Amino acid sequence: MRMDIMKYALTALVLAGCCASTQAQKARQRAPQKKVAKQKRQQPTEEEQRLAEKTLLMMSATQKIVVIDSMVVDKNKLLQHYALNPEVGSLSSYADFFGKQDQPNAIVNMNQMGSKCYFPMKGSNGVTRLYTSDKIAGEWSAPALMKGIDTQVFKDINYPFVMSDGTTCYFAAKGEESLGGYDIFVTRFDPDQQQLLTPENIGMPFNSPGNDYLFAIDDIEQLGWFVTDRNQPEGKVCIYCFIPSEVRDTYPAADIPEEKLRQLASLNRIADTWGNGKARKAALQRKKALEQRRAQGNAKQANAAEGFVVNDQRICFKAADFKAEGNPRRFTQLIQQKQQLEKLSRKLASMRIDYSRASGEHKLQLGEQIRIDEQQELLLISSIEQLTKDIRKAENSQ
Repeated sequence: MRMDIMKYALTALVLAGCCASTQAQKARQRAPQKKVAKQKRQQPTEEEQRLAEKTLLMMSATQKIVVIDSMVVDKNKLLQHYALNPEVGSLSSYADFFGKQDQPNAIVNMNQMGSKCYFPMKGSNGVTRLYTSDKIAGEWSAPALMKGIDTQVFKDINYPFVMSDGTTCYFAAKGEESLGGYDIFVTRFDPDQQQLLTPENIGMPFNSPGNDYLFAIDDIEQLGWFVTDRNQPEGKVCIYCFIPSEVRDTYPAADIPEEKLRQLASLNRIADTWGNGKARKAALQRKKALEQRRAQGNAKQANAAEGFVVNDQRICFKAADFKAEGNPRRFTQLIQQKQQLEKLSRKLASMRIDYSRASGEHKLQLGEQIRIDEQQELLLISSIEQLTKDIRKAENSQ
């Protein structure tokens, strides 16, 4: 293979370092100059050579994709910009999903039925693994380890996304199989072995010497998403939306100039991926329609959360909207109990996770507290159901 491709690979690997050294060089130029001894040019280290070879190999197998759109957003708000059809599942922060702050930056993926979720969790030994939990009778079960990922190879595992087939799993990790920082990997569940197969790096243009993660495929809308901090300032990331394909089609590296291949591999210009633009135009329309449906759905959910459905023709949104005597008081009580139930449910989910990792006396104490809180939860559910019936019956009698 040609040496100038290797040059581009090495350039990509040291890009971040070059930016920092350029700023330092400018500062030195502004300062009084002193005579210094001429330094010999440093040779690439063994690690840099290894990464350069890996980058070269990935670059020569760059996948051909159509990038629909890209947007630069605050890293801590990136989930707000992922527009997934609910029929393929959802993405949430660990803190929002479980109401607990002990796994910062962790992402939870819930399936389309709301019956199963996938998330990373750091153990007491500091090793992060992927876990899954099932919703049984309205409660999340104790976390179960997703076996098959070698934590000696894959570090800081996070950002899981399981496709609607329930088998294909994408995640991001650092380690020896990564180009630099987080890379995106794919694996599949082997039902015979009851574990995940050996993960594979999905390559370029998805991965880079920067941090690349949160890969998600919406096979209903035929839209794909991933995020990267390549070429971005601190605290910012770029979200790419693209058209996924079942077959991996690569660029003919031997027929493309090296500079052009490098630009395609790094997504230097997303317009270079558009072709005649027809596929992109159709995908943009699907994306816009999905975003509109999601906005309408969120508005309806907000109304439903705030309102009380009396019948098919009437919804009450505040205590003063009720006509039956005693219903304004009952409605206020209902809202309070629903808030208590939500808070208690989150507390129970967190305690069940703690229980799965605890031992000895602490495990016994947690088990007893969980039992007490579950009884309280059942009482709240029963009270909410009765209040709802009483309010609706009284109101319809008017």
